[in-house]
Amino acid sequence: MDLSTSEGQVNYPLDSLPPGKYTIIVGDSLDCVAFVSGIVIGSVNPPIILENIEKVSPTSSVLKNGSLEASVSGGKSPFRYEWYKDGQIIGTDKKLNNVSIGIYNLIVVDSFGCMLRINSIFLSLTTSVEDEITAVIKIYPNPVTDFLYVENLSGLPMEALQVYNSSGKMIFQTFLDYKQTNYYLDTRKFIYAGNGMYLIRFKLKDRWVTKKVIITN
Repeated sequence: MDLSTSEGQVNYPLDSLPPGKYTIIVGDSLDCVAFVSGIVIGSVNPPIILENIEKVSPTSSVLKNGSLEASVSGGKSPFRYEWYKDGQIIGTDKKLNNVSIGIYNLIVVDSFGCMLRINSIFLSLTTSVEDEITAVIKIYPNPVTDFLYVENLSGLPMEALQVYNSSGKMIFQTFLDYKQTNYYLDTRKFIYAGNGMYLIRFKLKDRWVTKKVIITN
């Protein structure tokens, strides 16, 4: 007896076949052959799929009145949720309440132990004032290979600068002279963290502004 798919003969043990569509070929000692086609094997453990993350933004950069709520499908309920910020677990429910602006990560585990990991969920302000300030903070070039130039045209003093990797971990922080409006950031110091998307946060007086940058060292 042989087993095959559209890609050719299958050599898996019959009790360890992956999902797919199979054809069984059975022959006897008289060289008579019978085909049984169209045998479909489905997944016992369907993958967990993220459908949506509903965000409610905080009303200011210092308040913790925002929320994040995950909607998933697939998998096998019940699901276990683990919300992380700065490497620390901060919630175990589907909905995460009372949160501030920042970068969050989520792990969803179903009853089979299958896991879905979502990194770099960014919760920001959505006020018009924040949007206006964000628009006048310029960073270039983007993508960047060495020096990133930060130009502050907001008229507000730039007091601090932070860099976060895609896992939401802060990997760099510096405090600036309140008179300083522009800044050169040497991204080569982040070679150890690898290439990819990073978030840069600027503190302007009592507000935090966040920009995305691609680093390709």
